[in-house]
Amino acid sequence: MQGQKQFTDKEVTRFRLSERVPAHNFYRRLAELVDWGFLYEETHGLYSHTGQPSLDPVVFFKLVLVGRLENLVSDRRLVEHCALRLDILYFLGYEVDEELPWHSTVSRTRQLYPTAVFERLFDHVFAQCVAQDLVAGDTQAVDSAPVKANASLYSLREKQPLETFRPRMQLATEAEPAAPSPPAAAILDTPAHVLHRVAARQARHRTGHQYTATRFKPLVAKYGAQQSMSRRGNCYDNAHAESFWSHFKAELLDGGSFPGLAEAKLEISHPIAYYNAERRHSALGYQSPNHFETQLQTTSQLCPA
Repeated sequence: MQGQKQFTDKEVTRFRLSERVPAHNFYRRLAELVDWGFLYEETHGLYSHTGQPSLDPVVFFKLVLVGRLENLVSDRRLVEHCALRLDILYFLGYEVDEELPWHSTVSRTRQLYPTAVFERLFDHVFAQCVAQDLVAGDTQAVDSAPVKANASLYSLREKQPLETFRPRMQLATEAEPAAPSPPAAAILDTPAHVLHRVAARQARHRTGHQYTATRFKPLVAKYGAQQSMSRRGNCYDNAHAESFWSHFKAELLDGGSFPGLAEAKLEISHPIAYYNAERRHSALGYQSPNHFETQLQTTSQLCPA
């Protein structure tokens, strides 16, 4: 006969948390084998002798540890996660019917402690874990994060092949051959096909053909924009503006876009005003363009006053 489980949400009169967490559970072993009492002495000088009792520092640092072990970066999610786990409640020293600290309290307490307290905590707890055989040295983990490179494509160089190594088999009477060293001019970086692709892309951008394309010009006319194009083969026509555009595209746009034309006009006006009125340029004697122009008009007889 098929069985069907019926659930009745009733109040339990007898419940002991330690009976529901297995003895081999990681958080139970961590709570029983590691002494956390040293934290009271480490953080005693950061609290006043008056006022309302604060969040227990042991509970706070246990919450931080749980957040790292469970890969939870949000304090709100951390508190919600702990409320659903009996083993973590046992580790924190909270009963099932006891409210956990508010997530904002955890965030404010995190700002109270200096970095040195966290470093001493790590050293102390790690030493205890090693002493209690909770940590083994047979496994190593490496963490990484993708970082956007700020490399210049003009510094790429072609990869040169190394000389072919000689066979390792030899007679017993022969001397050990010296390992061939790579030639001095060998650069182990970029393959040739990547260089060709980069060179082609740079050639297209240097000619500026995308700004004279038939699909781009109607778009410029549609929004009432005015193009500023240099003469073909003359890189000096817009040389003064190139410095601004390079910083503008890297600092403001950075691969993004604007929701609309009004937002674009508002956002673009700020870097233009800063670039002309406040930013100092080494080519102008570390003066802003506005200040340099005013000084030039005042001192030079060639410019109108």
